[in-house]
Amino acid sequence: MAEVVNRSAMREAGASLTETSNEANEIMPGEVSAAQDTLKRLMQAEKEASEILRSEEERSKETLANAQEQAKQQIEGVRREMEDTLRSRLHEAESKAATELNARLDEVAVGAQGIERRAKEHLSDAVEMVVSWITNGGE
Repeated sequence: MAEVVNRSAMREAGASLTETSNEANEIMPGEVSAAQDTLKRLMQAEKEASEILRSEEERSKETLANAQEQAKQQIEGVRREMEDTLRSRLHEAESKAATELNARLDEVAVGAQGIERRAKEHLSDAVEMVVSWITNGGE
């Protein structure tokens, strides 16, 4: 929009310059031609500047899109890394828990064997007492 307004203003200025100079006959035809050439060069420079600006805007958009894509990829990489770390920690915790469980089961088994051994001893003592009581005639 600004480009259209600027071009329009330049054209009007050029037309006004031409009309004014021709009316007053103070400016020679060569000077009008030079002014028109200058105006054309200015308009061409504006057009080129506009194209450069448009090109730079496109490049900026592409750069931004690339940066966003890289950020997404980095975030995904960090997410995968954290996921792997958590899996590893979970595996370590499960392994540690299994080792502790096996150690505790071994302790319980040893305790159970001790209880079984004492129960057999008590049973053996009880059998001896019964045999002794029977052999002594109930006394």
